[in-house]
Formats: sequence, C-alpha cells, structure tokens
Amino acid sequence: MVKVCFVENDPNSTKSRILDAALDIFSRKGFYNTRLDEIVEASNTSKGAIYFHFPNKEWLFLALVDQFAD
Repeated sequence: MVKVCFVENDPNSTKSRILDAALDIFSRKGFYNTRLDEIVEASNTSKGAIYFHFPNKEWLFLALVDQFAD
C-alpha cells in the first residue's frame, strides 16, 4: 500500500493563514504590542513567508485594512 502526501505550496493559502493569524493577534494585542514572531507561530509559517508577502508589519496591517474595506 502506498500513501501519498500532498505538501501545500499554494502561496495564496499561506498568505490567508498569515492574514488570519495577524487579524487575531492584532485584534487582541493591538498593532504596537504584536510581534511578527507571534504571527509566525500562529500561522504555522516562517518569517521568510511573511516577508515574501509583506515587507513589514505595517504593510501586513494595511493589507487587513484593505481586506475589510472591500
């Protein structure tokens, strides 16, 4: 019997996990008290993944604002 494992490499899925985790943490702790390491842990990603999608914490926050503005 052969088991097949699929590794999820969808960048949109990674970005969604980052945004979901950021929303949760920003809403609980506020912008200034949130550390990127907390978002990394909550989104089960890496700092590299966050910086791939967002150059800094401010742009990540602004992406959430844009998401809710739509």
